[in-house]
Amino acid sequence: MKANARRIEFRYAKIYFYSRAFLMSLFMITALAIFGQGFEIPTIWSVSFALIIIMTLLIFGISPLLTTHWLTRTRLVLRRGWYFRTIIPLNDITSIQAYDGESRLGLNLSLHSSTLFVTSSRVDLVNIKLKKPRRFIQMFGLAAKNVIFNVEEREKFLNAINERLGSFSPIETKGPDA
Repeated sequence: MKANARRIEFRYAKIYFYSRAFLMSLFMITALAIFGQGFEIPTIWSVSFALIIIMTLLIFGISPLLTTHWLTRTRLVLRRGWYFRTIIPLNDITSIQAYDGESRLGLNLSLHSSTLFVTSSRVDLVNIKLKKPRRFIQMFGLAAKNVIFNVEEREKFLNAINERLGSFSPIETKGPDA
């Protein structure tokens, strides 16, 4: 957890991404060795293939190592590398609690339970229930009402977000100021 006057940053488990980066690097080296040995491929094709693999490694293997989730005064920003970012206003949250149920690794959407999984491990999970289903462009515009994600310091995160949720003043629906 890294604190700032305006936001608090919460890290998530990175071992999933270390293994992914290692496997992607191994794939890249193997593929280039096979193509280099077995076929006569024009240099431009070899360079293009290498660049595609390197960009994939950067985006999906290394970029998650550089990002954290943010909790600001009025919103929660969930990030997973350069390929997933969503901003959830705290006003849109119905409830938030620790989650110890069954989960999926990665960025997955369960249609039958309307749950989005943004996880890199199966421990220290948090479940957010939204007031209404929300569409996620990274999931091809499909909607989810629950978002399950992981943070390294779950108890500190839950305390911080409950403190922020409790700081909103109630809205008067009746009276002269309504």
